[in-house]
Amino acid sequence: PKHTYIIYIILYGEMEIASEIHHDDAIRQDHLFVTAVLPPAAIITLTKEYVTVVIIRTAYSKLQLRVQYVENYPSNCPIIELSSPTLPMALLRTKEKECIEKASTVLGQPQLRVIYDHLYSFMHTNMFVSCWKEMKQLAALCEGKASVSVDEKEGLILLKTVCKGYSQQFKLKVPYMYPEEGLQIEFGASSFPQEIQYMYHAQACEVVRRCVAGISAEQATQLSQSTAPKLPPQKTSSKGEPVLKITQDNLKILKRDVNVLKQITDLRAATQSKGSHSSQASEITSERREARKELRRLAQSESTAEVELKRQLQQQEEEAMQQLLRCKLSDTALPSLLPAVNFLLMQFALTLPAELCQACNQPVLPNRSVTNPSSGSNSSSSSGSAQAELQQQRPMRAICGHWLHHSCLDRMLTTPPFGKTCSVCADQRRIWHPDWSEDPRQLEKAWQCKQARLREMADVSDFMGMS
Repeated sequence: PKHTYIIYIILYGEMEIASEIHHDDAIRQDHLFVTAVLPPAAIITLTKEYVTVVIIRTAYSKLQLRVQYVENYPSNCPIIELSSPTLPMALLRTKEKECIEKASTVLGQPQLRVIYDHLYSFMHTNMFVSCWKEMKQLAALCEGKASVSVDEKEGLILLKTVCKGYSQQFKLKVPYMYPEEGLQIEFGASSFPQEIQYMYHAQACEVVRRCVAGISAEQATQLSQSTAPKLPPQKTSSKGEPVLKITQDNLKILKRDVNVLKQITDLRAATQSKGSHSSQASEITSERREARKELRRLAQSESTAEVELKRQLQQQEEEAMQQLLRCKLSDTALPSLLPAVNFLLMQFALTLPAELCQACNQPVLPNRSVTNPSSGSNSSSSSGSAQAELQQQRPMRAICGHWLHHSCLDRMLTTPPFGKTCSVCADQRRIWHPDWSEDPRQLEKAWQCKQARLREMADVSDFMGMS
């Protein structure tokens, strides 16, 4: 390393820590660390009294560190102040205490590097920094209702729920540019019917899209007007492996490096070659001398190229830091983590198993503890009747958002009075589903035709004496 923070003195064959670094020397080493590691755009102030730098990942993960030196520094810890336009104050105070604890472990030595490394690691390895407040609210929301496991480095949240025998797993991923990029939602192992999973997954993604578009959480979580279940998406590779982008500049650099390495290998082979006859000694010595000259020339040119490449990289880093510092919070994007989780838990996984049919007042989902008999000589007929019953009792969601059995919904829509309204909705919305005609007159006409056929069949039965 360029800067040595601990000096060891060999005394009587043992390693002992040297005396504490002087106040000015410690500050000087802190300044050297800051100028060597941080781009100029991230350095706000750099004086003997205090140092102020910016640690930033995105516009929503931004932190300002101010270290104020005390008179007996580095024997005592400096005064640390953290500020952020997006992070909660409680988190900043906690991190200040952690920085003091880290600095206390290296008393007598420069402490800025330890403090900076701790904060930098937190900001760049914890993907929940931009949604820290939501994570606290999510933990309170799931307490006693769902099990939660998280992976801070990957930004993954795994939720598991069980309600009345129905289990569901959710895999949520917080993207790098959250909340400007919406929450990514995947459904894991589930005991709910697939068509219901597809419906709620599409609706949860719509909630996220609305939040990113700037719609409030209350409006975003309103039930979708579409009730038709979507077809299952085609399976695609979900490994998430990064794609390497090959550009012309990268190819040029690779070709150049390969050519240089080949030349160096050939020249080294030439300098190490041995002649078998004394008559060739002078010729081989001349070849070796030329090869060594060429090797030194290549090494010098490569050194110059490395210096130029380093300068370009530093310039690019400086431009990237300036661009990050100029980034502002989005005027439209709103957090989508908590609204999506609230919707998935409170309107799907924890409430649908207990949902009652609005017509017969029975659970819309079948009881998973009940098994259908399938033994004996009538197993085939029993199985067929059970399947037919399940088909009639399958859950259907009306346009108002409430659930009914298929048979109950069919009876409500195809029998008079037509155009019935939902008894649960406060605004008395009409009960309807896309599988039936939207026009009440067509439903009434179909009912009249059905009644006419029944009357004809009854008349025929009376005439034939079959009643």
